[in-house]
Amino acid sequence: WAGVLVAAAVFGVWDGPLLVGTYAVRAGHGPPGAVASVFTVAASLKLGAASIGALAGGYLLDGRATAAGLVAIGVAHLAAAAVGLALCRPPGRRG
Repeated sequence: WAGVLVAAAVFGVWDGPLLVGTYAVRAGHGPPGAVASVFTVAASLKLGAASIGALAGGYLLDGRATAAGLVAIGVAHLAAAAVGLALCRPPGRRG
C-alpha cells in the first residue's frame, strides 16, 4: 500500500499544475459574459465522460483487472494525448 500512496501523491502533484492551467485557459479564452457557463459545461462534460469511461471499463473488464485490459486503457490514454497534441498545433504546422 505504501507504493500506491506514493504514486497517488506523485500523480496528485502532477495534476495540480494541469488543473490550474486548464482554469487559466478557460478564464482567459472564454467569452467575457459566459466564463461561468464555460466552467459549468466543462465540469459537466468531464464528469459525464468519466462516468461513461468507468461504465465502459467495467463492462469490458467484467470485474477483472487483466493485463490486457490495463494495456488497452493505457493505449487509449496515449491515443487521446496524441489527438490532443495534433489538435493543439498552430494551423500552419498541420499536415
